[in-house]
Amino acid sequence: MKSASILLSKTGQRPRSLGNAVIIVTLLVLIAPSNIVGLMLALAYAALAGKGPRRLIPLLIAAALFLASFNSTKAPVSDLYSYQLASEVLADANFYQLLLLHGHEPGYYFLNWLYVYQFRFSWASWVFTFSFMFYFLWLTALRLLVGTLNLNRSVQLAVIVLAAFFPLVFVQSSHLVRQYIANGIALFGMVRFLTDGRGWFLFCLAPLFHVVAAIFLVVPFSAWLGQRSRRKAIIFSVVSPLLLILGGRLIGQSLATLEALNVPRVLTYGISRLSQEQFHELDEVGATALIFSLISLLASLSALACHRSRPISSDPLVSSRLAAFVTFNAVLAGSTMLLAISGLTEPATRLFQIVLLQFPFLFAVLAASSHAARLAAIGVGSIMPLAFFVYPSAWEYGDPGEILLLAYYAFLFQW
Repeated sequence: MKSASILLSKTGQRPRSLGNAVIIVTLLVLIAPSNIVGLMLALAYAALAGKGPRRLIPLLIAAALFLASFNSTKAPVSDLYSYQLASEVLADANFYQLLLLHGHEPGYYFLNWLYVYQFRFSWASWVFTFSFMFYFLWLTALRLLVGTLNLNRSVQLAVIVLAAFFPLVFVQSSHLVRQYIANGIALFGMVRFLTDGRGWFLFCLAPLFHVVAAIFLVVPFSAWLGQRSRRKAIIFSVVSPLLLILGGRLIGQSLATLEALNVPRVLTYGISRLSQEQFHELDEVGATALIFSLISLLASLSALACHRSRPISSDPLVSSRLAAFVTFNAVLAGSTMLLAISGLTEPATRLFQIVLLQFPFLFAVLAASSHAARLAAIGVGSIMPLAFFVYPSAWEYGDPGEILLLAYYAFLFQW
């Protein structure tokens, strides 16, 4: 039996068998008669299958389809209404007009233009599509990270469930649409960089959906400096985000001069957003954001302390990249609090969204070196689906029971 087991391992039949099972379960999720059936099937497979992170693929697809279905029922108000109006304008625009209208962040608007102008799908269907794009990218990046960190099966599953049903993320995912898609792309690139040093294309692609995503480039440069001098890397990680934000504000206050000098809109747009003191209707950052940023800051410092005493990876390159990522998160969390206290709502809110989206990744890194964090991940992950349904949202959605009982394609294929 032992020799047979070794033979199977060498010939790769077991990995192929596992891959076939993942494909079969994924297909069953895609043809499931309702969202709840797809979720339960994928969750059971993730809990009972082997140890590898590939078993989580059907679950992240089922979760992304369900959350996209939920978002497609959201009443178009606030930012989402603005996106709907922009989509209606694009429906009658040609490609040249698209570039004139939205050349500053063409990624999102180009995809929207293809969807509504070329394919003629409905707005609700487009909401479904971009919601699925964000969640699939974000959860896939997290799956790759928990696999690289070699977390045990229960913790891997808990972290994925925690992220997928995190209500603070969900209520913003169809509100700050472009920023969330951009951050999903950037975090996918981030995990590629943390694990194998790649991901540069994704770092460069993300700002085409939202310019603030350019701030993620701090991490690879900080990791590069960290291989030479830890002190220089820390200084760079702290100073560069503040320079990007506060320097952008100073330049943004001179936008009239920049426009008079015929500086292209693609350059001044991002600066103008950071120069705002208030975030649309908000005149201050809420207590939830401040408390969560403080928790994230403390978790980052704890992860750095654990990492310093016992590096997560034996590979020094991976260790320096992980340290740069955690330091980056600590700086963003601290900056969010400082900017909020200073009354700079716009940059504080923008940075908080990144802190929010990075939190499950930070949790995974901390769980790799802390037994208490692993227990916390399992505990929080187990109650997060309940928190998702009871969380009081300011937005109006369809009936949760109906969304669960209907299949995702009832929400996707709308004309």
